Amino acid sequence: MLTNEECANAVDMGDADILIKVEQYDKIKPIIAALGFNEISESNHEFIWNKPNALHLELHKMLIPSYNKDYYAYFKDGWHLAKKTDTTRYELSAEDNFIYLFTHYAKHYRDGGIGIRHLTDFYVFLNKNQDIDKKYIEKALNKLQLLDFYKNSMQTLAVWFDGEKDTEIRFFNC
Repeated sequence: MLTNEECANAVDMGDADILIKVEQYDKIKPIIAALGFNEISESNHEFIWNKPNALHLELHKMLIPSYNKDYYAYFKDGWHLAKKTDTTRYELSAEDNFIYLFTHYAKHYRDGGIGIRHLTDFYVFLNKNQDIDKKYIEKALNKLQLLDFYKNSMQTLAVWFDGEKDTEIRFFNC
C-alpha cells in the first residue's frame, strides 16, 4: 500500500503505477474498493482504478504490455528486477526504475505521443538520483535500441535546464 506521503506525491504526478502479482489480485481488489476506488477497466498489462478527485491508480500485471514485444522481451513481467525492501514491499533500483521510466516514455512516443512532463520528470528524477550508474543505464538502453533516443532526450534536458548549446539532433525510431 502507498503511504500518505506517496499518495500525495502520486496525486501531483497524475497517477500511481504499482506492479502487482496477478495471482494476488482477488485479495487486492476488495481492499482497493474499500478505500473508495472504482474499477475502471482492465487491459493486457494493468487493472485501472480511480478515486474521484483523488488518485488514478494503475495496478500493473507487467511493466510493459506483452504486445510491445521488443520492450517486453527485456522487462517481461518485471519481478526479476524487483528487490525486496521489507516483508511486503519491493522496489526497482534507481537505475532499473529509470530504464523502465525511459522505456515507458519511448513506448508513448512511439505509440501516440509524449509531452514536456515526461522530460521534466527525468530531470527531477536524475537530480534526485545524482549517483545513478549511467553506464548501466546506457548498456540497458542500448539493448533496448533506445540509446540514441536517450542521448537526444538528455541533450534536450541539458539545453532546457543547464544552459547547454543547442545541437543538431539525429532522427531515430523507438
